[in-house]
Amino acid sequence: MAKIMTRGRLNSRLATLGVPARNIKTLLDQAQALGIDPVEMLAGTEIDEAALTTPGGRISYADHITLHRNLLQHSLPADFAFAGPGFSIASYGMLGYAMMSSPTLDQAIQIAVKYYRTAGPLCGLFFDWHSEGLSITAENTFDLEAGPLRLVIEEIFSTFPALLRLLVGREVPARHVDFSYPRPAHLLSYRETFNCPMRFDQPVCRFEIDASALALPLVQADADSAVLFERSCQELLAEIDRDDSLTNQVRHFLLASPGNLVNADRAARHFRMGTRTLRRRLAMEQTSYQAILDEVRRRIAIDYLSTTALSTQEIAELLGFSEATNFRRAFLRWTQRTPASYRARF
Repeated sequence: MAKIMTRGRLNSRLATLGVPARNIKTLLDQAQALGIDPVEMLAGTEIDEAALTTPGGRISYADHITLHRNLLQHSLPADFAFAGPGFSIASYGMLGYAMMSSPTLDQAIQIAVKYYRTAGPLCGLFFDWHSEGLSITAENTFDLEAGPLRLVIEEIFSTFPALLRLLVGREVPARHVDFSYPRPAHLLSYRETFNCPMRFDQPVCRFEIDASALALPLVQADADSAVLFERSCQELLAEIDRDDSLTNQVRHFLLASPGNLVNADRAARHFRMGTRTLRRRLAMEQTSYQAILDEVRRRIAIDYLSTTALSTQEIAELLGFSEATNFRRAFLRWTQRTPASYRARF
């Protein structure tokens, strides 16, 4: 099961904008609540603080790792990773909503297999179905030191019980959980979180789910939403894996200013080219400015409807629609649902 990553591939992956900015903001807020200056947390990174509140914004893996290293320079409560603001499906981004809309737990996990990287974990996750159930193994693909690695494993694994509880509507205890590091001083936090047999100093970090749980139906299964969210996951994963194409540059330019989505003329000036040149180069990449704008609008609209209390009128204005009715028509075209019926699920 072990995967070998060459140094060149590792460096390339570290530079990838793979981590949702929302998760970085949560980590900074948690640190600030302990009196840690955000400026100290951001030292050595290229993170623009404005990007942390941008819907759909993403941060590089390298900067996320630097944040963890900066964090560990301070005296933290031993149970820091367990004492956050509480689990929210939004921390998984579109992946969480795609899983939540699946018919069964097994199918939700199959979605996770395909798209877990859209949630930006600082380790590799490998899924293995066997006669007794499912094993989720975390591997240290970013060569993290012992301190950051333990913190990352605690952050990721501690969300699994809450995620399972949310998906099926009741507790789903793990068969057992293994950790590759020694028994920690804050063992009580582990016991309260996992409520199952645990083993430390093991060869790998592994979370085991019993076979009987995999067939459980999900409480918010919705076939139409599942299709929509999986499409968003596909787009996000493709974006993470793409090179620095003009299409991707335009997409990030628009996502950086969600309340001021500009027309093609202003975008062309930003990229120091004529509008006709911009359109021609995008056509060579088999897309158009309008197609990218619609994709960005759809993604931001879904984010706002899923995670904020903004009215339809307010979202329409933020996305540059002259009237809310025009936004409703566009959203119906994008998703086959009205904004109101979409939001009613949350």
